[in-house]
Amino acid sequence: MDDFEAGQSMPGIEVAERIPAGHKLALRVIPQGEPIRKYNQIIGFASQSIPAGTHVHSHNTEMRPFERDYAFGVDKKEDDPVATPAPLQAICVRMAGWAPVTTSPCCLR
Repeated sequence: MDDFEAGQSMPGIEVAERIPAGHKLALRVIPQGEPIRKYNQIIGFASQSIPAGTHVHSHNTEMRPFERDYAFGVDKKEDDPVATPAPLQAICVRMAGWAPVTTSPCCLR
């Protein structure tokens, strides 16, 4: 993973300053006092307003007590099953080459 450099962009966001690899980037404005979330879990609070596209780190975050909910999987959405599942497709690799198969003899040996 590489650093993000100021001026780089990705869908919906432009990077405003250098962000070291592995660090967090604000995807939207985070007002002062608002919780900072990663994977929808609170990891801290904004100690100042954090503009979109900027580095989120110890210089603009703080910890404070908050109500914790240890429920797991409450945000899970039900799958939308396919009426007729596609047949299993596999690629059988052998010394002579490959063959797309479902029940190829080369895969059954």
